[in-house]
Amino acid sequence: MTMDARKQRVLQAIVALYGLEGEPVGSSVLANYFDMAVSSATLRNEMAALTKLGLLEQPHTSAGRVPSAKGYRYYLDHLLTDDQPLDRVTRARVDAVFASLDHEPEKLAQGAAKALAAISGCTAAVSTPCAEDLCIAHYEVVQVGRSAAAVLAVTTAGYVRTRVARVRTGLPETPPRWPRCSTAT
Repeated sequence: MTMDARKQRVLQAIVALYGLEGEPVGSSVLANYFDMAVSSATLRNEMAALTKLGLLEQPHTSAGRVPSAKGYRYYLDHLLTDDQPLDRVTRARVDAVFASLDHEPEKLAQGAAKALAAISGCTAAVSTPCAEDLCIAHYEVVQVGRSAAAVLAVTTAGYVRTRVARVRTGLPETPPRWPRCSTAT
């Protein structure tokens, strides 16, 4: 099975919609995204094909699909376009952050993630594997206060890391349903 243009557009749409909502994406949501130019049945077939390719996962029966680690990797390698380079001011901020960072790999990665989060206004996560095949097998995000959440990550080698993330704006009274990830392949 190959990745034709329609499969690529479907994967791209699922990554975008899942990123916005954090909920599995179903064929009816996709049909609305494509302004009904493609039928729900056709989209279900494409989603099934992408699942067979390992690019999508179905969290449970009758749920929509979510991108897999392999799907995100394909998206980053083949579908993400870099059409807006950093402006001079942002580039200078990034260079200054990296110049001030400790060069120990874990501290460098932590500093880079903090800088990326500050500059982009988005959440950033980072891991520094100690083996080529090491990856995050499972993670949980638990709200631990009005403006803090604990992130617990378990690697494929069984290492457990816990970090507390704080936000200035506060978290909602009802915590969002955080997405779960599975072992990357």
